[in-house]
Amino acid sequence: MKRLLLLFSLVSLPYFISFWGCTSKNRELNHKLNEMASNLNGSTPVMLDRFTRFDSASVTKDNEFCYYYTILNTTNADSLFNELKQTISENIRSQVASSPDLRIFRDNDVTLRYFYRDSLQNVVHDITITPAQYK
Repeated sequence: MKRLLLLFSLVSLPYFISFWGCTSKNRELNHKLNEMASNLNGSTPVMLDRFTRFDSASVTKDNEFCYYYTILNTTNADSLFNELKQTISENIRSQVASSPDLRIFRDNDVTLRYFYRDSLQNVVHDITITPAQYK
């Protein structure tokens, strides 16, 4: 019985150490991403252009970095966004792929989520950018 327990311990220990290391790494990344979101939130809300207000940023427990925008000064936010969605997606991918400030996303395979809401705060569109799309 002692041999079986010893064998189980020797086999299980590497998996436990690996799991603990990954969990610790994810928590550290989550902490860094939350700091980034907090820094961004310190200057919000801010109008980016005539129609777009950046409201906030947040981080999920799975380390997805989320940006929240409101589309203003239009009677049809959905229509306005549809005209620009492809350009916005391409610009995001390009920025994440090349910006030194966004290296933390590239180095840690962070998924980015962009939520666009109308003036009533209903989500009219969202864009998800995965690591495969910006690497």
